[in-house]
Amino acid sequence: MVEIPEGSVDMPAPCLARPSSCDRSELGFVRRPMVRWLDPHQLVDTAVRVLVSGVFSSYADNRELQALEPAEVADRSGQADLWLDHVADLGDGWNSTYTVARLLATEELKLDWDGETYATERGRILVMGGDQVYPVPKAGEYENRMLGPYRAALPCAAGEAPELFAIPGSHDWYDGLVNFTSIFCRKRWIGGWKTLQRRSYFAIRVPHRWWLWGIDIQFGSYIDEAQLRYFAGVALDQVQPGDRIILCMAKEVESGRKGTEVHSDRDVEFLEREIIQPCGAQLVLSLKSGKHYYARYEHEDGVRQHIASGGGGAFLHPTTTFPSAWTFRARKVPSLIARPAPIRHRRCRNGCGSGSGCSHRTTFTFPGCSAPLKCCWRRCWDCISETVTSHSAPVTFFTPCGRARRSSFSPCS
Repeated sequence: MVEIPEGSVDMPAPCLARPSSCDRSELGFVRRPMVRWLDPHQLVDTAVRVLVSGVFSSYADNRELQALEPAEVADRSGQADLWLDHVADLGDGWNSTYTVARLLATEELKLDWDGETYATERGRILVMGGDQVYPVPKAGEYENRMLGPYRAALPCAAGEAPELFAIPGSHDWYDGLVNFTSIFCRKRWIGGWKTLQRRSYFAIRVPHRWWLWGIDIQFGSYIDEAQLRYFAGVALDQVQPGDRIILCMAKEVESGRKGTEVHSDRDVEFLEREIIQPCGAQLVLSLKSGKHYYARYEHEDGVRQHIASGGGGAFLHPTTTFPSAWTFRARKVPSLIARPAPIRHRRCRNGCGSGSGCSHRTTFTFPGCSAPLKCCWRRCWDCISETVTSHSAPVTFFTPCGRARRSSFSPCS
């Protein structure tokens, strides 16, 4: 297992100025409108690509080629504090994508909540949690819907540049992960952010004995054997008893009864049961995307958190029908893929992944006001804060609602 040291990008990013106008010659890309999902041409084009990608992914998995790259782990545990940003379901229309990107690029945001003002910092690490482009992962769509807006938001970072890690969602998989790999797995720059990963999944050690694991579950079907062996190696060699893990994935687990969803639920449970728990670690937070809303559920023990966060710029899904409590149950499905040998070098702990149901209460949702359609049109992208405490280490999450003190997000002013 190779460690990725800080500041390990070979070439520094070119320090360009932010665009002063919306002219295409200065921007370098085309500002795209929101995807028209009900356009017949768009529906047919997307349906064909879904069909083709599903067929080819059954016979050729790009993750098998990624396994030839060195297995690397980013260690960022040497700092007293580390700010992390998470964004998912982005790469749609210019207005919403750039607005969110500009918030992420801003060095400090003043947030008002419950009579208090909180000062937040730009994340030292930005995690993109899936579906970085819509509707299909063409090179031009990536450029116009994601790369261009993020470069315009942060063309250059003064001082130490923030790092970017990403996992693919289903829309990133529609070309077999070809363009995703070229953009995120070649250690290139995206504006002022530098990418460091070589595979479509990653493990980052962060301060105070926390870990951030990003897993790639393809179309929600399964975790490949090479990826399982990667995380098994991380757990065996570097994770210590008592460590806490944040698991990031590009799917809202328990979102339905389809076969692929059952398989992905099963594989996440396998990852926790056979890899995380035997090494004495604890899965404290499941951070998922795929649904375009924010929702946080708290386990009945008050420690384990389940967060769905997909407000990176795509259209919003409603949350008005959410119950006050959820039960995430393990499903016993016969395994259809090869598994690495389970790690049994330490005593296993009981947890949600061991086969029992887990009751969570809904603590916060967005959009969640009495007029959800009005909220959707207003596109409230700002933040409030929630604090989740696990053992002795606090973790603060900033959720996509509330009010931040920003006057303008336009690069054209």
